[in-house]
Parts: sequence; structure tokens; C-alpha cells
Amino acid sequence: MNDSNFSSEIEKVFKEALLTADRIIAEANAIKEQALKEKDEAIEIHRKAEWESETLHEKYFEERKKQLIETGRIEQMRQLVLHHLSRGASVAEVEHWLRVPSDFIEQIKEVMERANKFNSLPIPELEGHPKIKYDNQGRGGYVEFSNDKTQFKLWWEFAASPAVVIMEIPSETEWEKWTGFSKEQRNEVLKYIGAVVVRDQLSSGGEFVIGEQVMTFYGK
Repeated sequence: MNDSNFSSEIEKVFKEALLTADRIIAEANAIKEQALKEKDEAIEIHRKAEWESETLHEKYFEERKKQLIETGRIEQMRQLVLHHLSRGASVAEVEHWLRVPSDFIEQIKEVMERANKFNSLPIPELEGHPKIKYDNQGRGGYVEFSNDKTQFKLWWEFAASPAVVIMEIPSETEWEKWTGFSKEQRNEVLKYIGAVVVRDQLSSGGEFVIGEQVMTFYGK
């Protein structure tokens, strides 16, 4: 091979090496760009997940705010009413001292009397062959009531101590449309549902308090 051919071969090999190097660098840059893109996408996915989680928490609180606030208020009043009744105060005295409705106090008193008489709450009678089913969904779900004439659902979820469970219930103004029962039957029906839930779901027994928009259950 003469010098001219040798130089041409060297130049050819050198050019091919440069092209290979350029290709390797280009591929490396492409991999780097893809990695950066995937990193940015991962960061965006993480940021979106955090935002969605925060949004879900805010949505949950907004949807349940009334029930959660009422649950806290009921628990405070329940403890105060129990305190005074257990020390011999009359319903009228407790009503005067605490400025709470007498029917709420009577409800607490009734629970105390039943607890003293029975190990568990007796199931009150209700006409129409009533049935209770449960649709459990993790830490919450629905209590499904049905009888010969109507059916409806009530959302429930586990609560923070001292309450065990809170259940969303229709207010007096919503009651007839929601359940198909008359307003006069509201307390009777809710007492039935509450007693069945205690029997079925609270293994050690318990009690419940009926509020305006929430029923609160307590374990023994």
C-alpha cells in the first residue's frame, strides 16, 4: 500500500470513528433528555398526586363538616348531661343549667336506664317487617333500611374516640322525602336502626345518640 492509499484509509477510519463518536454522543444526549423528561414527568405526577390528595381531604371535610362539627358538639353535651344526671340532677335542672333541649336530655337518660337494666340495647318493635343490610366500603359504607313500603340508605364511618361510629341522618325537614316515613316516626325509626347497628356492629355493646343530622355511636 503506497502512502496515498494509506493516508486515505487512515482518513476513512478517522471519519468513521468521528461519526461513531457523534452517534454515541447523540444517543447519550437523547437518553439524558429522555431521563430528564421522565424525571420532570415523575415530579409532575408526584405534585399532581399531592394536590389531588389535598383536594380530596378538603372535599371530604367540606362534605362532612356539618356532621363532624355536630358530632363534636354532641359528645361535649353528652358528657355534661351524663355528669349531671349521674349525680341525681333532674331533666329540668340539666335543661336549665346547660340550655339544651329536654328531648336530648331525655334521650341520654333513657340510654342510662337501659344500660342499667340490660347488657345490650333491646331492639324496639317497628311495623312493616323492617330489614337492615350493610354495604361496607373500608372505613365507612351504608346502612340500608327497607320494609314493606320504603327503603333508604344512611352513610356511616368510623369515628375518633370516644365515639366509635358516626352515621349521617336526614334532618326533620329532609326526613319524609329521604325516607318515606312521616316526621312523627323519625325518632322511632332511628331508634330501631340504632339498636340494630349496636347489636350487629358493636361486639361489646354500646349506645347511640340521635342528633339533628348525625347519629353518634359509643362503645362500652
